[in-house]
Amino acid sequence: TPAPVPFSLLHVDTGHNFPEVLAYRDRVVEEHRLRLHIASVQDYIDRGILRERPDGTRNPLQIIPLTEKIQSEKFDAVFGGGRRDEEKARAKERVFSLRDEFSQWDPRRQRPELW
Repeated sequence: TPAPVPFSLLHVDTGHNFPEVLAYRDRVVEEHRLRLHIASVQDYIDRGILRERPDGTRNPLQIIPLTEKIQSEKFDAVFGGGRRDEEKARAKERVFSLRDEFSQWDPRRQRPELW
């Protein structure tokens, strides 16, 4: 039997996921007995902290829920997944992406990865 995953999982839920994505997430969490934290963009909209954008996209609205969940759970590090084809700046992001206290990433400060 493999050892349990030694860290929690965090999903920033935009509220625009396909039901199949959420069902898969929940099934994997249950099957592997993982610890899941969810930061919901919709909760922030409902509380008036965030507003819907005119273009309907919620991706830029993820920053505050993500940052606050990282702070409230006292995470020391976060592994994230980003598609490099979403925007040109992301293609430059490395495996270890250092962020400032506001979760901002500056590609000009990116450290080289030698592997």
